[in-house]
Amino acid sequence: MGRHAKLVMDDFGKDRREEGYYSTPGYIADFLAERLISIKPDGNIVLDPCIGRGEMTDIWKRRGKFVIGFDLINRNPTACDDFREEDFLEYHIRSNAHDLFKTNNTIVPDYIIANPPYNCHEVDYMNLSH
Repeated sequence: MGRHAKLVMDDFGKDRREEGYYSTPGYIADFLAERLISIKPDGNIVLDPCIGRGEMTDIWKRRGKFVIGFDLINRNPTACDDFREEDFLEYHIRSNAHDLFKTNNTIVPDYIIANPPYNCHEVDYMNLSH
């Protein structure tokens, strides 16, 4: 038995392993959002720097929050008020935003959805050594 090429195709015919895209189950997104809202119930702005299709932001929109989403690929996120098809890290560096919570920054989120990629060993983009 040897290693074989493995494709994990998504609904758009793209290999998830190549792009590093895996959606978060709704019950996980709901749990995380409800927990964050319980900590800061008066917040209004949500930042998702890797929004994908918006699975993590659906609950925020249902709660009437303003959602800002970044992603390298436009997957038409359904729960997003301000979508930016660009690399959030490059945006962050370009805007000299060393602290997302500074009031002079263009984005002052109340909540940041930091859903890290869990398959970073499969994606060249995540290899910070090059």
